Parts: sequence; structure tokens; C-alpha cells
Amino acid sequence: MNKGRGRIFKRSDGAWLVYLPKRVCEDTNFPYENNEIVKVSFEKTSKKLTIELFPQSVICPSCGKQAERQEIKFDGTARYKCSKCGEEFNE
Repeated sequence: MNKGRGRIFKRSDGAWLVYLPKRVCEDTNFPYENNEIVKVSFEKTSKKLTIELFPQSVICPSCGKQAERQEIKFDGTARYKCSKCGEEFNE
């Protein structure tokens, strides 16, 4: 089941949470693990909330080779380091 009714709510401590239905999360095709850090974004005009995984590796903008993820930052970006040229960059 890849559809269900969720809910967005604000806790008393000010944190916002997204509730996902159990049957959606227990589907064998559900792409996330428990406690996984994800990138969250939204589009105001279409009222869509997007939740996506941070890629383990991306292409280095300088040399075109694979760059591995080093850390995930709170601002919704990830830091990568190229194994070939050594460049570090955010994406």
C-alpha cells in the first residue's frame, strides 16, 4: 500500500512531526529505514511535501568522478568529498 492518510502536527515543545500510516511504512517497497535522516522540502504553490533520501554518492562537479557523502547538515544539505581530486562540496 503506497497511499494512506497522514498528519502533520506541532508538539508542545515546538517540534513539527509527520505521521505516516503503519500500512504505508510496512509495505515491502517503502524506501526508508527506521530513524533514517531524510531531506524534507515543500512547494508552496502545489502544496506538496517531499521526503527523500540523501544519496550516498554524487558526481564531483570538478572532475566528474564519484564523491562520497561525509555528513548531513541541519540546513537540508549534505557534504561530499571526491575520492579522486579531494574536493569537498555541499549539495
